[in-house]
Amino acid sequence: MHRTYAVTWEEPGLPRHAGKLEFREHELSLEGRNNGSGPVTVLVPYEQIAELRLAPSGQRLDGRPTLVLELGARGPLRLASIAAPGSLSEIADELTQLRSCR
Repeated sequence: MHRTYAVTWEEPGLPRHAGKLEFREHELSLEGRNNGSGPVTVLVPYEQIAELRLAPSGQRLDGRPTLVLELGARGPLRLASIAAPGSLSEIADELTQLRSCR
């Protein structure tokens, strides 16, 4: 069974979305919605994640601790946990492990 987390995320030039993050075998999956839009799915292969870092306070999503995934030419993807504040560190740890296995 895949682990999932309730998150909100934002890509450069696109509206913010809320939904779920799921770790898959080869990629990170984000599925959700934005008010007024249909469903959206974003897939991020682990090998595309060039860097992980915590966002400074001015770049947080809704004031929540925010993880920034640098995706090279795609630009930064920012994500924050919705339900459980401590889950952001779990997400960062898991991504670090998955990236090192590739």
